[in-house]
Amino acid sequence: MSKSIYAVALSAVLLFSTNAFAEIKPVVCLNPNIATVYTNFYAEDEGSYQVPKESVAYVDVLLRTIYGKEFVSGVVTRGDKILRVEGNQRWYLDLKEWNCINPDLAEKMDA
Repeated sequence: MSKSIYAVALSAVLLFSTNAFAEIKPVVCLNPNIATVYTNFYAEDEGSYQVPKESVAYVDVLLRTIYGKEFVSGVVTRGDKILRVEGNQRWYLDLKEWNCINPDLAEKMDA
């Protein structure tokens, strides 16, 4: 399959998954070191950006392809500002660079 077909399919999945799970709080992630975020799920250097350590990412989408490769996507802050490029604020992350927690689960454990 071509990359454009994957991109269209992914866009549809993101649209429906974001709308379907709007009531669920996103997973919150913090990077202990400088991390790279990507404009697409291919995690290519083109269109990638580095964010400073202790930036925050709010991940609301987890995708697994039929080939078993996993992607997470969400909003990323760069310091105190949301990272945007040409109006787009959705980024793909390599979870090996981030420490994440689920706020819903953390609240339940505190109770």
